[in-house]
Amino acid sequence: MSNHLFLYAVSKFRDGAGQDTARWTRVGALFPNSKGGFRVKLELVPLDPNVDLVAMPPREREDE
Repeated sequence: MSNHLFLYAVSKFRDGAGQDTARWTRVGALFPNSKGGFRVKLELVPLDPNVDLVAMPPREREDE
């Protein structure tokens, strides 16, 4: 089991069929520190000011 969380930028939009949907883009990870907080490692910086940032644990791989 991993001790980090992945950080996603979630952008909501309306697709070509008029349905509300969301695009999840992994932008980094959170790592726990010794003081009970987290260290943030960003790989991408979201430019949209209306984006939601969501931290999720890594999924277990099915082939393991």
